[in-house]
Amino acid sequence: MKFTVIIPTRNRDRSALELLFYLRRSLEWGCPIVVVDQSDDRGKELANQIKDSQLNGILHFVHNQRGTSAGRNQGARLAATDWLLFLDDDVRPAAGYLESVTNYLKQNPWIDAVQPGLEQQVAWQQYRKDPKSWNRQRLDVHVRLPESEDKDGVLWFTSSAVAGFETATIGIASGNFAISRAAYFGAGGFDEQMEGLGEDREFGLRLWWYGYRVYLYPQAVAFHLRESAGGLRYRKSRLSRIFDPEPAVGSVYFYLKWFPGKPYRRMIGGHFWKQWKRPWVAPLKVIRLYRAIAQAKRRLARGAVYLAKPRPRFQVIGAPGSLFQTERRAI
Repeated sequence: MKFTVIIPTRNRDRSALELLFYLRRSLEWGCPIVVVDQSDDRGKELANQIKDSQLNGILHFVHNQRGTSAGRNQGARLAATDWLLFLDDDVRPAAGYLESVTNYLKQNPWIDAVQPGLEQQVAWQQYRKDPKSWNRQRLDVHVRLPESEDKDGVLWFTSSAVAGFETATIGIASGNFAISRAAYFGAGGFDEQMEGLGEDREFGLRLWWYGYRVYLYPQAVAFHLRESAGGLRYRKSRLSRIFDPEPAVGSVYFYLKWFPGKPYRRMIGGHFWKQWKRPWVAPLKVIRLYRAIAQAKRRLARGAVYLAKPRPRFQVIGAPGSLFQTERRAI
């Protein structure tokens, strides 16, 4: 199985370069790597650093669009392998990650996408002290936390699974997952109307909707370092940030697109009433909420921006029921 690693980045030259060195020198990955660079300097700084590093097999592509959804889609266009592996620039896979994912997919050829386990920065620091002896503790939790009436059912339903065992999942963590090229293009890739918050929930839901199979495989582990700058953290004045839409426009758009009835009204109502606990900021919060709704409705009117037209799995890969029909005939 051959993979192309796709790394979207913006204004985080140091983090992106450290990841490239880590993949090539520490993990000794030889697969092609595509870096989609949306930095404000049009990729000049990172391009120079990659050239000076003498790292081979890296395609550095300067992308004029903004948003991780558009960046990932562009990386998929440039990839020539049958499998795509997406990593954010602040994610670091553990040793054996790629080999473990490859073996798992070979043993389970019916799976279209794999969501490896994800640990946070504290675990990364522990791992770096002694990688050979570090062991992920088994998570003694449910695949999803129990739903209750006072929680958002949509977020519960579309969350990526958290467990210490293999399980099917609808939600997918976009900064650390592998997917077949056929499934990625078949489901349409990421919706570029979503710029980096909630886009993974939307893509995971669409994979499920069209019949593609996503599995959590926590035995392969990556670490999320959580960079504090760059990425989608745009440089704005404090005054301009006061009127930023809230909730995120992409999240409101997601509800309008998939759950426009009661779930949408419940989410908006919950956000609205939450503000009245702090009446001194409520008027400003209402303005921000109004802006988020208005912008999300404009995106909805324009329509989704996909890499390709989404198609059901049976049209792209094969009918999901064919295996079971064969088993019934054998019985």
